[in-house]
Amino acid sequence: ISVALTTGDITLAGTGTVSRVEGQRITAFGHPLLSLGDVELPMCEAEIVTILPSNMQSIKVANTGAVIGTIAQDRLSAVAGTLGAGPAMIPVSILVKPQHGEPHTLRFSVVRQAQLTPSIVAAGVTQAILSSNDAGLSEGFRLSSDVAFPAGQALANQTLYAGPQAFAQGLGDFVQRLTANLQNPYEKTFPDRVNFTVEALTQNPSAVLDLFQLSRTTARTGE
Repeated sequence: ISVALTTGDITLAGTGTVSRVEGQRITAFGHPLLSLGDVELPMCEAEIVTILPSNMQSIKVANTGAVIGTIAQDRLSAVAGTLGAGPAMIPVSILVKPQHGEPHTLRFSVVRQAQLTPSIVAAGVTQAILSSNDAGLSEGFRLSSDVAFPAGQALANQTLYAGPQAFAQGLGDFVQRLTANLQNPYEKTFPDRVNFTVEALTQNPSAVLDLFQLSRTTARTGE
């Protein structure tokens, strides 16, 4: 079986051996996935294509198939779950508008896990930009994010990036903001959906500050 963190146009999953089947209950891997404890992760079909042998560490090359259940435990000795419906996921869409060529959209679903969700979403945005294969993004781009929470609450943001160098810092800021919302101490909540739009710019939006001068050298309290 595979235990997935994302499914859809972008799939991230770990594949391992089934250790025991007892009715609808599955125990697998014989080791942890990420040692997360109580989880709700998709259990998927898996097909081993080949094994790459190595004296250091052999690697199994696998295909991840359809969701067949839910992994509820990610423990030191194994992962365990039940066959049936998969867990609730967060749908993510990323619309890329390059300077040349037609716009394209990546759609995938991300697990609802406070520590993992922000980083996995950010990885999906990175993959969408890197796979655009458009040199226009080197001049800078506009990244718009729209994170919708239950009860109509939203976390929207729009940022200009001056070339590819600033992207990592901006994406780190997004991860920090979303992490703060998911790990709030008052109520456990996850987004209903996350939408991104990446739009290439024709000119680099960089600017240089030549001079910063105060109109006066002293100020009274409160000014």
